[in-house]
Amino acid sequence: MSTRNNRQSSSIGSTYTIMNKTDLPTDYTYFSAWTYNEETNELGIDILKAKENQKNNIRAVRKSLLEKEDVIFMRSLENGDTAEQQASVARKQVLRDMTNQVTDLSISGSSIDEISSEIEGTWNKDLLGEDIFKVKKTYKADGSVQVEKYQRPLS
Repeated sequence: MSTRNNRQSSSIGSTYTIMNKTDLPTDYTYFSAWTYNEETNELGIDILKAKENQKNNIRAVRKSLLEKEDVIFMRSLENGDTAEQQASVARKQVLRDMTNQVTDLSISGSSIDEISSEIEGTWNKDLLGEDIFKVKKTYKADGSVQVEKYQRPLS
């Protein structure tokens, strides 16, 4: 990765690096897990932190799904429908196991975009819907930025 001006000092004494935007990854989904190595002047990603972010995203969405499944289970219990009770228990277990898939994921990529893509692959669209936490940025030659942001605004 190249930089325009490698090391800079601000007026308050902190040091920062200015990087060419063309050297930045396009996947900003796990931006909070990015790392910077001053010796090699390269961006990286803390895989464990990125995985934890993904697990928290899954937990945020699956919470309401588990609550709905609890209602289904209680109704089937009231109606004596043991088949539906067993099905509900199985569906809840699938939802609970989703975070284990992230934990157990073996990463083969080396770039931030590759690693992010692998972690994002653990998002089960069939059960969770679209990944509302995904953020992609593409820097164009004319200096403009194209942003694809699916995250819901925090309220």
